[in-house]
Amino acid sequence: MISIFSEPQRAILASDSRQYLGLAAILASHGVFSQTPPPPLQPEVLRTPGYPAFIAPFMLLWGPQPLKALVAAQAIIGALTAVGVALLGRWLFDERTGTLAGVTYALAPMSAVMTGYVYAETLFAACLVGGAVLLVRGLEDERWWLSAAGGVLFGMATLTRPIGLLLLPLLILIPLTRMPLRSAWRYALALIASFMLVVGAWMGRNAFYFGHFGLTTISNLNLYYYNAASLEAHRLGISLEEARAMLAERLSEQPPDDSRWPGSREGALARSIILEHPVAFAWYNGLDALNGLRPGFSFMLGLLDESGGTRDPISAFIAGDIPAILTAMRGQRVVILLLEGYMLLFTGLLVGLSVAGSLMLLLRRRWSEVVLLALIPALLLYLPGIASNARFRAPVETFLAILAAAGATGLLAMLSRSRRAGEAD
Repeated sequence: MISIFSEPQRAILASDSRQYLGLAAILASHGVFSQTPPPPLQPEVLRTPGYPAFIAPFMLLWGPQPLKALVAAQAIIGALTAVGVALLGRWLFDERTGTLAGVTYALAPMSAVMTGYVYAETLFAACLVGGAVLLVRGLEDERWWLSAAGGVLFGMATLTRPIGLLLLPLLILIPLTRMPLRSAWRYALALIASFMLVVGAWMGRNAFYFGHFGLTTISNLNLYYYNAASLEAHRLGISLEEARAMLAERLSEQPPDDSRWPGSREGALARSIILEHPVAFAWYNGLDALNGLRPGFSFMLGLLDESGGTRDPISAFIAGDIPAILTAMRGQRVVILLLEGYMLLFTGLLVGLSVAGSLMLLLRRRWSEVVLLALIPALLLYLPGIASNARFRAPVETFLAILAAAGATGLLAMLSRSRRAGEAD
């Protein structure tokens, strides 16, 4: 935050940030969700409205570049999210696990870094945790309307990042695996109804303008440009650029369609390629998605204005270039090396303890916790494939913090029992 207050433009990292700000500006000035300046205002369908709608009030109050106020608000949201993580950990396990989970998330470097950028991850994480808090509390207190309120927040999360739409089947599983079916159906139905009330309204708007009851066109474009292209690159042993050129040639050979939905041809081609090679896609997309577990040095260096001319040591490490690692590290200040070491250590511990927590939940057959804390994060990391990077891990760290805390307390309990057994012998 100190970096942003001294140089606010650091909060704008790439084209996504500029698109969010452009959409928010037109929304604030004209009340229309559009990327094109007037006249005329063309309805936007590439992006969803959640994050631009969050930014727009800041523009009304602080002008077209309210970066300081926006980052300050995101820092507050991040702190409130940590409280939600602690509550979830307490309700799902116990007070000690909840406290440890909240502290773990509060110390998560990637989540802290993302509060300094004009990206949707901080808001997305807050909506996910808020929805989970309401859903779990509703199930605990047997109040279906709290589950419905949770569905609203999950719907808002989906309008913030469209990937949330694919979480709906897993969200429905939470009440179905937590209580008998004769009771669970009410909570699942309340969740679905409120979720679709939010998301369905936006999809209905798109159907009105574009004749397609869909959420966003960016899903088709990402599937084509990243997932399908990477599959072909892996499968054929060619570069990603060559695979994209090959897909573009195949796309040009496709007959035109009468769809008004942008990206429909790209999406159709991408899905056909993936369905032709489902096993290869599942494997290679998973390998690509491991990029989401990188510590995120480049994001931290960007905030600190240390990225210019300095190669990310982890990028060099992944490439197997040891001399490049040493060269990159030699050009950095000691404080930067310490921060990178902390990010690397935290990421390793978080992932390792999360695996331990997942195994513990599986052995205990706590299926609703497995769905919420393990399957949802896994899906969020897996789906982007080669487009995945460390910033996509920020929302996932909310649930992984609880999972890691459960794993840590479980391991400590096992060690304590083992020590007592040894003393008794």
